[in-house]
Amino acid sequence: MASDSHVVCGFSVDEHEPNSYMGSIKRHPLSSSVCAIAALAIALPFIIVSASGKVYLEETQQVVLHQRHRSKIVQNGPGFVTFNPWDTTADVRSGLVLDELSYVHITNSLNGAKHAVSGPGLFFPGMSLSMPCLAV
Repeated sequence: MASDSHVVCGFSVDEHEPNSYMGSIKRHPLSSSVCAIAALAIALPFIIVSASGKVYLEETQQVVLHQRHRSKIVQNGPGFVTFNPWDTTADVRSGLVLDELSYVHITNSLNGAKHAVSGPGLFFPGMSLSMPCLAV
């Protein structure tokens, strides 16, 4: 007859004997603890990496990270940005590429102030800025 015992973390465990796994833990507490800590140490980095927020930015993009109870963080592309998804939200926005002969008129919707932004460069409109037209 085939044996129904298995080896778990170096200990023989019989399926037909009740509490045989708990008995092996009671007989070898130090080895069982070391085995559990090693399994946790191997699994924890994989869990953290798989649960983190990830954003890949193109050259003309930027991400605004809104952290709970903290200020905003802005990172420009290109690149790879990681963040904690439990307390941070990410908004990716595209910029406007301005060459040497381009400019854009900007109106602040809060106070009505108007100004022009000229190229060359990359322009990201803010929350209270509006662009009625692009002049080339």
